[in-house]
Amino acid sequence: MERMASHVMLCGRHSYEFVPGIRKKQQQTVANTKRLLITEAARVQTEAQKIHYLETMRDDAEYEFVAKRDERHQKSIVIMIIKCLKPKT
Repeated sequence: MERMASHVMLCGRHSYEFVPGIRKKQQQTVANTKRLLITEAARVQTEAQKIHYLETMRDDAEYEFVAKRDERHQKSIVIMIIKCLKPKT
């Protein structure tokens, strides 16, 4: 997992490239392995972005979180969510 996270962040690799190796070690289905890798890559990227915000923004700064729905997601999901957030430690 650490190798996958570093390759995704530093080299811009897609997490699906690591499915065969992880599958051998964890004996999971392809779908479960892909879901795990996407979730872990998103967690690492979010944490890296949070650290960047904390290091570069002032205490009174705000950033905007935007989430958009596309055709793959359920209709119950709001089309666009915009929140003004303050970076937290």
